[in-house]
Amino acid sequence: MGYRYCLIGLIWVGLTLSARAERVEFTLNLDPAGVMEEYVRHVVKIELLARRILESPIYHRFFAAAPGLKELMTLGKLLVLAEAHEGWSRRPRYDLIVVDAPATGHGLSLLKVPVAASEAVPVGPVGHQARRLLGLLRDKKKSGLVIVTTPEEMAVVEAVEFHRLATQEVGIQAQAVVLNACHERRFSEAEEAAVLRLAAGGASGRLQRGIPLAGALRAARRQLRRAKLTRFYQTRLKRSLPLPLVALPYLFREEIGPEDVRELAERLAAA
Repeated sequence: MGYRYCLIGLIWVGLTLSARAERVEFTLNLDPAGVMEEYVRHVVKIELLARRILESPIYHRFFAAAPGLKELMTLGKLLVLAEAHEGWSRRPRYDLIVVDAPATGHGLSLLKVPVAASEAVPVGPVGHQARRLLGLLRDKKKSGLVIVTTPEEMAVVEAVEFHRLATQEVGIQAQAVVLNACHERRFSEAEEAAVLRLAAGGASGRLQRGIPLAGALRAARRQLRRAKLTRFYQTRLKRSLPLPLVALPYLFREEIGPEDVRELAERLAAA
């Protein structure tokens, strides 16, 4: 979407370009305990001392009890990844970082952690890290917040509220909203009228392969209702949020494969 780092949340997917322009994709699930251990070893250069700290009961109690520490360290890892460079060339190691966030309430709490930490700890490495992280999240040239929702009442209400709170309380401007699992129009106007007419008249019989007509009409009417709801929430989001809206289709699959991911990616790229 035109940003080097597209922030959506917590678990990230990294894309990098090698010297021969071959793209490498991989994922990483950030575990707060592992991130904190990595940070301790980075700060305490001597392995023996670092191991003693990590094995200390005081350290474990502090890590478990300190409010917001896990979230701050996890987001701090994002900062490390964003600032990583390739050897002597100093070229950014990652061409794109996509971070998948928790749900609305937890996602907002996650974004608010560096705000609280920077205000509560004005000096020292924790406060300094929090302010650097806030700088990354608020920099529109490096980061873009994308709100993801579905065409349902509660989900859309939460998306609108999340946009307001992220702007007012965190100072992060969202760049786009994605409406996921959209039921798209599958019938022409004449076909929709025929479905409704036959269903209202209690039509019976069977279609090809022995499919009951009544069952097919129920499925068709359900699709019409879902498509109508999708259009309703698309209009509502466009009126409520001053953001570009990208609609992704509902995929009728038990499992999503590479072709499905490619289809969704093409939709996003086209937007």
